Amino acid sequence: MTRPAVCLLAAAWILLASCDKVPTADIAPTPEPAPTPAPTPTPAPSGTLKLEVTGSSCGGEVRWTLAGNVHDDDHSYPWSQSMTAQTGDAVSLRACSNECGSEHNVTVTTTIWWKGNVLATQSKSGKTRENHCTPQASASATLP
Repeated sequence: MTRPAVCLLAAAWILLASCDKVPTADIAPTPEPAPTPAPTPTPAPSGTLKLEVTGSSCGGEVRWTLAGNVHDDDHSYPWSQSMTAQTGDAVSLRACSNECGSEHNVTVTTTIWWKGNVLATQSKSGKTRENHCTPQASASATLP
């Protein structure tokens, strides 16, 4: 072999030897990062909801709804009920006079309280009538 051929073979051998340090396809790829879990939803803040019926009527029908649940009962007035509710709940309150005997003028007032503040109120006055639930007051709100 000639001297240039030997040099050429030596150079080829050096190049091949240095290729051993180049990564090949048989090396495991970097794993994908684990997916980030979805955040836990924050529950809507809760608080005290108070429904109240007052006025000069001695009693009658009270109908109230909270988040789609309906309650309908006869009560003596004044009447109130407190419960836990959630921000965003829809609430309504209706009351009328039907338990006061002979026909006479009365006032019925409905009030919705949320966390100690009045959200909605209505007052109605009129004559009671036998077998009629009148006067009737109603209030409604969505809890902020």
